[in-house]
Amino acid sequence: MDNGWSLGTIIKELGGTIYHSTDQGKNWDSLAYGSIPILRSVNFGNEVYGYLCGDRGFIMGSIDGGSSWNTQQSPVTQNLRSVHFSNPFHGFICGDSGVILTTADGGIFASVKKKITITVLQLYPNPSSGQTTISFDVEENSYVKLGSMIFSEILLPLLPMAI
Repeated sequence: MDNGWSLGTIIKELGGTIYHSTDQGKNWDSLAYGSIPILRSVNFGNEVYGYLCGDRGFIMGSIDGGSSWNTQQSPVTQNLRSVHFSNPFHGFICGDSGVILTTADGGIFASVKKKITITVLQLYPNPSSGQTTISFDVEENSYVKLGSMIFSEILLPLLPMAI
């Protein structure tokens, strides 16, 4: 594969820049699009359909292999950090504050409603002596982060209990 894509900015106030290489990264061309926000992620669902995202809910799409890019309507204003398309039309974009956007047609993005609950448990006395058991429930596949000021953090995958 000879094509490569990169995003960046030289001066933050000037916004984002799209870079493209057709020779395995030996040379890069920049594509100018005026004043656009800082860009964070680019992904192609195939050789023709590509998408990118960036700050302030910014989304662009290409239907010609990246030769031209068009701004797409975004339902959010949060910074968008990552885009992934499994095919030309079905994809996800993730951003700040737990934002998750999805599309099934490559054009209209909808926000996925996700309830995020954070619970902080405190052990007393801390450090405790002997064995400590912590019990809690999860409603769906989740990750729980356990840690303390003394020990490093541990990330545990959890599955909901079958009833």
